[in-house]
Order: sequence, then C-alpha cells, then structure tokens
Amino acid sequence: MSAQAFIPVLQALMSVNNQERMSAEAFFSAQLEGHPIETINALLSLLADASSAVPVLRSFAGVLLRRAVEKNKGTFSPEVLGHLRQSLLQIWCNENDLSILKRLAHVLAQSASNSAWPDLLPSVINHCNTSIQGARFKQ
Repeated sequence: MSAQAFIPVLQALMSVNNQERMSAEAFFSAQLEGHPIETINALLSLLADASSAVPVLRSFAGVLLRRAVEKNKGTFSPEVLGHLRQSLLQIWCNENDLSILKRLAHVLAQSASNSAWPDLLPSVINHCNTSIQGARFKQ
C-alpha cells in the first residue's frame, strides 16, 4: 500500500467516530501483520514527506512507526533493519519540524534498543559537523 493510500487510514484512526476508528484499527493491524515491511515503508514515506502530508498526520505516522518497529524489529533481516535505520537518519538530517524530530528520535531509539548500531554515533557526529560547517559558510 502506498503512502498516499495510507492517509485516509491515518485520518480514520484519529476519527471521533468509534466505528470508523475501529475499522481503521482493524485494517491497520491486518496490514501490519500481513505486510510489515510495506506498512513501515509507507509510514516512513509519510513521515519524510513534509510537502504533502499534514503535520499532525506526519506526527501520527511517527507514533505508528515506532510501534510498528517495536512489534516487528525482531523479524527484520539485517539488511531491512539497516535500510530502516539509514532511512530514519536521512529523514532526521533533513527535518526541521521539532515535533517530527521528536517522533524520529523515538523511532531511532526503538530501532537501536536491544541491538547493536555501530554506525549511529559516527553518523550523528558527521551530520553535526556538516551542519556546523554549513552554518559557518552561510555567515
């Protein structure tokens, strides 16, 4: 399922209508159970897309992404986990919205819990150094 196709699902998950929300919860759970990688990729895409997704939907996608990673991380191959982590770091490097950065931090922490991530600290330091150098050039 594409990221854009997930937008109505996220909207329904936040609905005040109990029936609509329960249907969306059942659909989302089934998608996550049957297609965890595709669902996580759709949530990643929504979280990364600052131009088309409404900020509250992006934030909610981050919450759902953290939960999905928590539930499924043990089933990921090293390649899938590496791709997820690289994608999260890329979004983190490009993001300016503090609420989205907070959601990213939670997903990054969940991804790193109970498993080695030797590239995390060097990646963060490299990004910080690059950001500092970029800021110096702008002055």
